[in-house]
Amino acid sequence: MSDLLDHLVARAAAHGGFLLARHLRDLGVDKNRTTALLTLGVLVKIRYGAYAVAAEWEKLDVVTRHAVVTRSVLARVDDGAVASHQSAAALHGLDLWDVDLSEVHLTRLDGRTGRHRAGVVWHEPTITVDDVVDVDGYRCTSPVRAALETTSLHGVEQGVVALSNALRRTGMDADEVDAHVARFRSWANADAVRRAVQLADARFESVGESRSFVMFWRHGVDLPEPQVVIVDLMGRTVGRVDFLWTLDRHVGEFDGLVKYGRLNPDPSDPGRTIVQEKIREDLVRDARNGVSRWGWVDLSPVRQATTCARIEAARARSRRLYVEVARPWG
Repeated sequence: MSDLLDHLVARAAAHGGFLLARHLRDLGVDKNRTTALLTLGVLVKIRYGAYAVAAEWEKLDVVTRHAVVTRSVLARVDDGAVASHQSAAALHGLDLWDVDLSEVHLTRLDGRTGRHRAGVVWHEPTITVDDVVDVDGYRCTSPVRAALETTSLHGVEQGVVALSNALRRTGMDADEVDAHVARFRSWANADAVRRAVQLADARFESVGESRSFVMFWRHGVDLPEPQVVIVDLMGRTVGRVDFLWTLDRHVGEFDGLVKYGRLNPDPSDPGRTIVQEKIREDLVRDARNGVSRWGWVDLSPVRQATTCARIEAARARSRRLYVEVARPWG
């Protein structure tokens, strides 16, 4: 069994994480043995006719799992189909938040209509060969195009998360993005696409930072500058912060003492990281800046208004403490 498992793992990895019936037959695993391997928990069925090695499947997050399922679907359709929308975003490994990954999204490149299949959504053929890229042998829409498509289905917040990450990865400039957006004018939810483009920023380093920026916009908070380097009164670099309201001398940091998405520099001693973050915050305050922190729970819809009110009060306090007011007699 161990030799067979090694072969199954290697064959699945070669195809991007999945095994089709024909792959199993190549390894001498017929239908009956496939059923036995499913019963034993060696294999797991990820969709009709497609399987994964259970031990490897369990290691994957939901977005990576969707990417595997998408590859398994693309392997069974003709060359006229490409992955699009959130399925393409998953193949690119883009950040996704609150996006439906229960179905694979495909678009045909040849203008034909896709054949209905359970778990697969076909979209109107509006793409050209210039919109398509290859990711590990599987064709899909480009990262920015996929993020815009995802926005059109799900809305501004989900779009800012995906698009910010796409911009960060590709380095695409504003003119190039605008050219993409111009083609979305007739799409459903085109207003959301345009708004997401206005708010998305390649400087956001995490889902939480992207969502925080949308929260500020939604609740009328002045939009801060992302990822700003703070220097002390002697001109020495203190550190880089998530957000800065420059005129208020107020810093915003997402996710408490440890920033989401950043590797712990000392995973063997989490307490050391917390201490280092506290020291960094003290240095930021010593440089005459106020600091607000918030975490995942503060981004929940029922908490956002309260979170923003707290940040606004803290900004006002920083203005009183740190902003020099010119006196008429001075």
